[in-house]
Amino acid sequence: MQHPLDAPVIMTLPASIDVTNADQVHDRLSAAITSGAPLIIADLSATVFCDAAGADWLHMIGYQAAARSGRLRLVIPPGALMRRMLQLLGIDHLLAVYSSIAEACEPLAGPRHPMRP
Repeated sequence: MQHPLDAPVIMTLPASIDVTNADQVHDRLSAAITSGAPLIIADLSATVFCDAAGADWLHMIGYQAAARSGRLRLVIPPGALMRRMLQLLGIDHLLAVYSSIAEACEPLAGPRHPMRP
């Protein structure tokens, strides 16, 4: 996977993330991290379902990115069920969530709490 040094890698994730494809989602995101991308943006705008296994993989990918001096940012529109799901699983404070890809691409954007605008 090639990318300009400071350009974010944007990955659109599937409409459903569950036990049948969570490993594939993990592998795709993990490949972006190992390629040296400084910023990986996981676009969950169209994701309407994510089970606990998928959420756990997202959480683990965030740690993997940080361990390699990278960052993982999630894009989940306000009001989306994914935001509520992250809150219910208790990982809403651990992942940087943005309302749009443009917002997530801002170079100095700090992590946003998924429940705040």
